Amino acid sequence: MTSIYDVVVVGNGMLGCATALDLVRTDPGLRVAVVGPADRTGGASAAAGAMLNCFGEVTHTTLSSEPGRTKLEMSLQALEAWPAWLDELNADSGTLLQQFSV
Repeated sequence: MTSIYDVVVVGNGMLGCATALDLVRTDPGLRVAVVGPADRTGGASAAAGAMLNCFGEVTHTTLSSEPGRTKLEMSLQALEAWPAWLDELNADSGTLLQQFSV
């Protein structure tokens, strides 16, 4: 059986699933496939959470360049947007998702 999709997202971790969700929210008629392993043991999502946090990659040189300052500002904006985005996921999924702080 051949399936036709408008968009194929490669990677079924948090970023891939979030990308697919945003695509179908933007255009509900869009046919989106998410491709990735069924077993995510040791997958990148655990690392991505640490890698993408606001301060995980801030060094003594981060603020010395425009790209570094821009990256930090974008990270701070993402941190601020996270609670509302989590609420949207909960509403869309019908399942309680939890935010954990370490």
